[in-house]
Amino acid sequence: MPTHEWTSEMVEEMLAANVRGTFLAMKYELELMNRQGSGSIVNIGSGAALLGVPGHAGYVASKHAGIGLARSAALDYAAKGIRVNAVAPGLVDTGLLHAPSGEFYDYIQLRHRRGAARRRWPQRRMTCSATTPCRPAHAPAGRRIAASYCLTPLDTARHEEETNMSAHTTITLEEAADRLAIRELIDAYAHFADRRQPGSQAALYAPEARTLVYTADPSTSEPVQILVGRDAHVEGFMSLNQYVATMHFNGQSRIDVAPEAGRATGETYCLAHHLLEGDDGRKLVLMSIRYEDTFAKQDGVWLFAERKVIIDWTDTRPSVP
Repeated sequence: MPTHEWTSEMVEEMLAANVRGTFLAMKYELELMNRQGSGSIVNIGSGAALLGVPGHAGYVASKHAGIGLARSAALDYAAKGIRVNAVAPGLVDTGLLHAPSGEFYDYIQLRHRRGAARRRWPQRRMTCSATTPCRPAHAPAGRRIAASYCLTPLDTARHEEETNMSAHTTITLEEAADRLAIRELIDAYAHFADRRQPGSQAALYAPEARTLVYTADPSTSEPVQILVGRDAHVEGFMSLNQYVATMHFNGQSRIDVAPEAGRATGETYCLAHHLLEGDDGRKLVLMSIRYEDTFAKQDGVWLFAERKVIIDWTDTRPSVP
C-alpha cells in the first residue's frame, strides 16, 4: 500500500518485531560477549534492507533500521574482539510474498532482470547462480529461493543511492574448498603466534617465502623488516616472546583464487592484542594489522608465498588485571 495509507499501529508493529526485537537480542548477547572478550553475531536481515520497495514503506524502514543497528554495533565492539554482521537473503516464493497484489515480487524481479546499479562489496560472495527464482532439489515444492545471498561486512559496506540484489558470483566446489583451506591457513598463523610455536608458524610458509613488515602504506614506503626462508621466520616470530601474552583476532578477508595456476591472493584485517609488562607497569599494545598475501599450492597444500604485514595504527594503554 502507498506510504500515506500506512497507520501508526502498522508501522509500530513492524518496528517492534524487526527493530526492537533485534535490538533486545543484541543487547543481551553483547553484554555477555563484552564480559568474555569475544563473540560473533549474525543477524538475519532482508534484501529489502538494501533498497526501496513500493508499497512496503513500514517493512522496508524496519529492515533498514536493523542493518543500521548491526553497522553501529560492529563499530562499537570491533576493538573488543566481537564481530557483528548481517545476512541479507533474497526472496522466498510463498503466498505471503504475493499478498495482497504481488507488487513487491514483481518489482524485485524487474530490478533483478535489468541488473541495474548493482551493489558492490569489498570481497566476493557465494550466491545462488540463477537469475530467476529457482527451487533447489532439497527444497519443498512451492518454496523457491530467488535472487541472492550475501554475508555482508557491515562496517565496510558502501551504500549506493540505487542498488539491486547483489551481483552473482558462482564458484566451483574445488574453489570453495581452496578458499576454506586458505582461511584456515590464515587463522593457523594467528593460532601459532599466540601459542608461541614459531616452528609451526614458519611451516605455514613455502621454503623460500618472505614476509615484509610495513608501518606505512607499502606503495609509498619501504619495509622496516624482511624475513626470507623458514629459518629467518622462526627467529623473527620469536620476538613475540617479549610479550606476556598476545591475541590475534582475524576479521574480514578477501580471497581470490586462480586454481589452474595454484596461486591465490588475499587481504585480511586483524586486531592484535599484545600484553607487555615492564618496570613502568603493565601495558596493552593494540595493533590494527592488514595482511596482503600471496599464496601458493604445493603438493596439494596451500602455503604463504609472500605476506605483507602492514601496521595501520597502534594504541598503547595502561592495563589493569
